Amino acid sequence: MTLTEECLVLSSVESVGSDIDLTALVTRESNERQEQMTYLDIGLTFDATMSEFGNGVSLSSKIEQSSVAEEKSGIGPQDPIVRSSS
Repeated sequence: MTLTEECLVLSSVESVGSDIDLTALVTRESNERQEQMTYLDIGLTFDATMSEFGNGVSLSSKIEQSSVAEEKSGIGPQDPIVRSSS
């Protein structure tokens, strides 16, 4: 929450869903190979901001949805294809 002399701004980001883990094989400068784990949030993300200006209020929102596709990646069968829309 931000409070200034001109206005009051409330902002919040919430996620509903689950995490999936991705494993990548990384080659270091020494030619050493190491597995690196990355996590992706899958589901819905809600981003809302409410601002008060004088006698009025402004509400802006953004909703993003992501999911794992049924088809397999051409790079590696264990790699998921993630779809995202907003």
